[in-house]
Amino acid sequence: MTMLFLATLLLCAYLLYAAVRLGFIHRVPLVLGHLSMRTVVTRAEQVHGERALFTTDTDVAWEVAALRDEYPDPRAWSARRIARTASRVAAMLRVELDVCAGDRVALMKQNHLDMHVLMSGIVQAGGIACPVNGRFLAAHVGPYLGTVGAVVLVSDVGTLTRVLSEGGALGDVRAVVLAEGREDVVAASHMETLIGASHPLVRVIWIEEALRGAGGECPPVGRDDLDPLYLVHTSGTTGFPKAVTLRNGPVARDARVAQLRAPLPLVRPRAPCGPEQPPGGDPVISLPAPAGPPRPLGVRLWT
Repeated sequence: MTMLFLATLLLCAYLLYAAVRLGFIHRVPLVLGHLSMRTVVTRAEQVHGERALFTTDTDVAWEVAALRDEYPDPRAWSARRIARTASRVAAMLRVELDVCAGDRVALMKQNHLDMHVLMSGIVQAGGIACPVNGRFLAAHVGPYLGTVGAVVLVSDVGTLTRVLSEGGALGDVRAVVLAEGREDVVAASHMETLIGASHPLVRVIWIEEALRGAGGECPPVGRDDLDPLYLVHTSGTTGFPKAVTLRNGPVARDARVAQLRAPLPLVRPRAPCGPEQPPGGDPVISLPAPAGPPRPLGVRLWT
């Protein structure tokens, strides 16, 4: 009896040790809990708060004036700062641009951390984020934006100047949001003139002014599992640019699987910030690649 008791005790101790080493205490909530891509930013805010998670080599080209005093370092981004900024972007889209649930908002600009903040704001507003490579061929921009049905385009001065100067179009968008400050009045006036000359009906908005007009933050719009959140640009295998639909439920499940497969350390490492950032390190927020087959729109830009 004593040997059986000791063997049982050793087995239980080993199972407990294995459970801790394999991170079961972290993985079980992932399996049993509800996960929605719409609430990822909010959940990260609850876990990490104001701890700086990301630093950037250059400043973001725009800022929220109401949050300037709370976040004096323009290159350090905490989960709470990302969540609050994305929430104000969502309010701007709904109040200033009348973005409704299901509206498609294209994002074509220089790659930077703010692209992820902007996409989070689009999703929180109920829209569908349509990121496009900022180096997309000018001749293809108009047909692509028209194909995905984008009603608003978020861009920057450099990208948009290149596209319009090379004869590109803006599809059927009703408004362009320039994700930059408007300090350089001459450059801003030139940009507005360039857009107005080729697209006189398109409304031009500078993001900092629109954020001031929208006021506070915006609660996330509810989404079902089958609601699309992203239309991701891809060149595909046919040579015709197209978009792949990423829906809330499947993407959330793929994110859950990626987290379950990832090794979980016993002690959570501290994220580098400021001078502790390793040389050449570019912090990136990335979306796990979907494990299942993509869901193409089934349309080509042209024949």
